[in-house]
Amino acid sequence: MENCNNDFIIRDNLLCSGVRKMKDLYKKNPRLSQLLDQLCEQTLDQEGADEISSLVKNDSDARDYYVRYLEIHTSLYWDIALPVVNSSDASNEIQQPTGLDSRLQQLVDRLVCDATLDSTALLSNQIHDDASRGSDAVVRDGKTTFSRNWKYRLTGGVSLLALMLFGFWVVQNRPQLQQEQIAQQAATDGSLVEEKTVINTTPSDHETVKPQSKDDLPPRLPDIKWHGNPLVHSNSPLPNDNSSENDTPIVNDNPALTDDDKIVSAINDRIHQGWVDQSLSPSPIAEDHEWVRRVYLDLSGRIPTSREVKLFVNDKRSGRERRLVDQLIESPEFSMHWSTRWKNLLVGRSPNARVDRFALQKYLRDAIAKDRPWSVIVSELISAQGDPRKNGAANFLVAHLNNQAVPATAFVARTLLGTQIHCAQCHKHPFYETTQLQFWELNSFFKQAKVIRNEGDNKTKASYYLTDKPIGGPTFYETRSGLMRVAYPSFNGHKVSDDKLVSRRKELADLLFEKGNPFVAKAFVNRTWSHFFGHAFTQPVDDLGPHNPPTHPELFETLSQSFVACDYDIKRLVRWICLSKPYRLSSRSIPGNQQDAPDHGEPPAFSRMYFKPLTAEQLYDSLVAVSGSSPQTDQNWEKHIRLRESWSLQFVNALNNDENGESEHFQGTITQALVMMNGDLMNQTISLDSKRLASVRTDASVSDLDKFEAVCLSILSRKPRLEEIALFRKLTRQLRDANSPTERKQMLAGSLEDVMWAYLNSSEFIVNH
Repeated sequence: MENCNNDFIIRDNLLCSGVRKMKDLYKKNPRLSQLLDQLCEQTLDQEGADEISSLVKNDSDARDYYVRYLEIHTSLYWDIALPVVNSSDASNEIQQPTGLDSRLQQLVDRLVCDATLDSTALLSNQIHDDASRGSDAVVRDGKTTFSRNWKYRLTGGVSLLALMLFGFWVVQNRPQLQQEQIAQQAATDGSLVEEKTVINTTPSDHETVKPQSKDDLPPRLPDIKWHGNPLVHSNSPLPNDNSSENDTPIVNDNPALTDDDKIVSAINDRIHQGWVDQSLSPSPIAEDHEWVRRVYLDLSGRIPTSREVKLFVNDKRSGRERRLVDQLIESPEFSMHWSTRWKNLLVGRSPNARVDRFALQKYLRDAIAKDRPWSVIVSELISAQGDPRKNGAANFLVAHLNNQAVPATAFVARTLLGTQIHCAQCHKHPFYETTQLQFWELNSFFKQAKVIRNEGDNKTKASYYLTDKPIGGPTFYETRSGLMRVAYPSFNGHKVSDDKLVSRRKELADLLFEKGNPFVAKAFVNRTWSHFFGHAFTQPVDDLGPHNPPTHPELFETLSQSFVACDYDIKRLVRWICLSKPYRLSSRSIPGNQQDAPDHGEPPAFSRMYFKPLTAEQLYDSLVAVSGSSPQTDQNWEKHIRLRESWSLQFVNALNNDENGESEHFQGTITQALVMMNGDLMNQTISLDSKRLASVRTDASVSDLDKFEAVCLSILSRKPRLEEIALFRKLTRQLRDANSPTERKQMLAGSLEDVMWAYLNSSEFIVNH
């Protein structure tokens, strides 16, 4: 392995030093270069494959160039370095690899690694030819070892000879990508072509993705089957790896539901079936104190007050959970919390001079409060125009319309459609059938969008305006081989006119919700489920696709279809999840479900509630709630938002990359610990000036133990345990030494302040469980 790694280092150094020679070879072999580009881009037909085979067999210089070219390009497509065979030698059937084929592949892999072959396998084929060319071959211990300069030629020659003898397939499929080499290889590939060629096409004949059939493509090696493209929806079921073409297709038995009780029952049944399949036992139902704290944090973004906890616990009527969920969903705090969550997803937390974050949150808050469908919100986010200070929806694209709208394309796909296609801007997606062309077809919808900057004067700041330019035509992009190509607006197989009078963003907004398109619904359902359980149906939450199947596909499909059937109703989706049995379970694991550990890489079975660290906004609002303030009312919510954002900024760093990314260092960091131990907000919360607990801590008519219980209920939403009561009594023994009632009151207040500080810095407080 060490020798192999050393050879890879030597190879990389040689590749860098040989770039100039590659340019000369590219010009010297224009036809072969064109065919190899088609091979890497998977547009090569059988006629081209035959032509490559003829060129590299009959011309040693062409063979040398062929091996060097594929040595460079196969970091992304490493197994296409197997030479192309003649169509007459190729099998017409796609066969499974035999033991002989496996040995052949191992032979090629070994050649690429160290280029050391047994001399008896080479003497009859290569020694004389290499000697005539001045090869510096050395025979040591019965093996012939060639210098690195001849290893490329040797690898290609032996690979060609082996494939000609065994007569197997053209490698035309996309192999598994080695992701750690993407950035380095993309930079190397861009330097291979000195002169760029523009291929002129029209909307009727520009490059399209050809269907891969046995009639128009060479035979293929067996490949990992991702079955499709996440940006192209098909109603046909996914084939099973063991199924044949004659098998009966799978019928979708997950129809959309519109009755709330039936949907909740579907959640319970599907999750329960997963427990049975995995031989898991669910945790018991959560205690009232645990569940009421959980639902307040998830729906209102803060912990409940002691009064709110008592109201729920003391309510013995049936249906109290449904009443509380309905009450919280219809409260202003729900709109505030969910608008905050989506504002951070859409534009991040970092300051941006072009973005009015408050205007965006106001737009989202009003839309959620007025029960506007998610489909309408998404359409307005994509098609919005005007001043972002007046039209809050415009802030989403204003934040990402830079770098030829590449960040906007990636953000729309990832945040609103749930697919990560950003790497397809440079090359074919490594995990599913998303091509570079399809990325730029989606990007072409934002070709007209433009942010206009209006300079301010000494008294006013610069302002921005989002509009569409009256331009048409294609979007130009560059392939990995340096060719310039064109893309026209197209989504999910539907092409849009490239006329300058057509608003492409409005057309995209309509296409997203065309009948049968599941993209937006599935992305929102997956994110919403993740918000409540800490884990989504897929990991990561924004990488849906055939390569990343959900843990509970039937339930995921039912929820997504029901969400669409119920007109993308956000509050109904939230209600379904909060009233389900899995959401009601305790966070305490039992012996029967300890293997349900998604934090350790296992797929979540939702047999218990998983721990969810509080966000910076949840922590801020909870500290404010403990102190006794009620900031999220209609009168002062704007002031509260600005103060909270200012406090949260200490945990955020902008990455300043081409994807407008940022990093958050809030959960479990030194910064968080320092803020919680001695920050200004913490000191205000535990001081005697705090409104909610000050009177309790100083009221002489209330016993010491009742005061301690009030503190525990206000911070942890539960009564103190027996061991905590014992510790508190031990802490307050010193009160017996007080010389006066006033001194005793001050000593007790100090002890209660210490208790509050300890509870607020406990893991129980900063985790939603």
